[in-house]
Amino acid sequence: MSHEIPQEEGVYLFDVGSKTWRKIEVDGPWVPREDGTYLVYFRNKICPGCKGFDRLWRELVYERIGDLRAVPAMVQCTNFFFNCSDRTAADTFILFLVNATPQVLVLIVEGGELRFMEREFVFETVDDLIEFANGARERMAKYASQPEEEVSGEELFIEGENWKEIVEKIKKLLFEGRNIREICDERGCRYVVE
Repeated sequence: MSHEIPQEEGVYLFDVGSKTWRKIEVDGPWVPREDGTYLVYFRNKICPGCKGFDRLWRELVYERIGDLRAVPAMVQCTNFFFNCSDRTAADTFILFLVNATPQVLVLIVEGGELRFMEREFVFETVDDLIEFANGARERMAKYASQPEEEVSGEELFIEGENWKEIVEKIKKLLFEGRNIREICDERGCRYVVE
């Protein structure tokens, strides 16, 4: 059995039982629908840092998966959304505002809706990855107990079924040079456009 990660562009979920990657294809970006915690590695094929991070990722999914309380997923393009032949992967890069790689997001889905997301760029060890994923629910509860953040700017909620429409809006705003950041709280996840 090969301990390799996918080399083609696309969105992949790791099947723990068979220790294989399953490619996901949807019309628009991939957003998990099944309740649970997801650990998502965003990777560019031409990214030197990604090639270095791959060693930790392989160790996590092939040797330490039993310690992880999350579903591993991977989103890969050649060079972000603007050089990506896989539309699902490109749209997923846009939806989650990934503009640097390697980057890992933890996503929590409850009631079929994305309720929490958090990103991290630097991991020194596999234990760091495991702690990031396994501690996400505790951080989500702590975040939800804090006062609501005051925001200035237009809010664009990322809820409902039409993720493809949200990606088109984000793409338009990015090309206009607008600053976009995400906020997730008890009201759900939304973008603030400044």
